Parts: sequence; structure tokens; C-alpha cells
Amino acid sequence: MARDGDVLSVSRLRRAFGPAPAGHLRGANRPDRHRSAAPARPSADLLLATLAVTCGPRALAVVLTGKGNDGQAGIRAVAHCGGTVFAQGLASSAHTGMPHAATGTGIVRSVLALPDITAAICTHVAEHYPR
Repeated sequence: MARDGDVLSVSRLRRAFGPAPAGHLRGANRPDRHRSAAPARPSADLLLATLAVTCGPRALAVVLTGKGNDGQAGIRAVAHCGGTVFAQGLASSAHTGMPHAATGTGIVRSVLALPDITAAICTHVAEHYPR
């Protein structure tokens, strides 16, 4: 779990959130685990749109492996607000739907193999936010 002041490094990946207690975050943000065949509920779009309007040109969105086109509208919002978008390359993706949809928009700045993403994030942060 990421904490305020943690240093981003190539050898360590941090999550920005932890697991939710049972019964929390149901509805629009998380499928109800008790329903069979719950419909897909795109949440990346909402997350990225919120990031875009909150952070503007400071936003960095990275679209990783996933099914469908979730995130496509969200990265459009990030780009519209001046942010940057990276996507995982199809060759290193277990599911190519999300990265393919992202690259199809024409707004992805860099398409990267999974092992190269952390270094690209670190480089982006160092270039845009020097200490």
C-alpha cells in the first residue's frame, strides 16, 4: 500500500488503495459479489475522469491489460485536461481489450511492454516534478 512520502522506484510497485471490507463499495464502483453474472461496470472511466479534473496537466494515466474498452473515455478526459497517457503493449498483455481501445484513440503518448512501465513512470515523474 502506498503511503504519503513513499519514493517511487523501478523495483517496487505500490497500490494506491487497499482491499475493501466485505460489503463496502458496492453499486457503481464494485460489482455485488452475491449476484451471478453481474454486468460489467466500467470503473476506470470514472476514476480517470476524476483524476483528470482533479489533477489536470499533472495527471498520468497508465492503461494495463484488461478486457473491453473500460478506460477509453477516462483517458480522453485525461488528455483533454492536459494529462499524459501510457498504455501497455499488446504483446505483453494477457487481455488486450483495454490497451487496444486506449491506443485506438490516438492519444496514448507511449505504448510500453509491462517490464518497462515502472521505469517510464519514474522518468515521467522526474521530468515533470523535479525535486
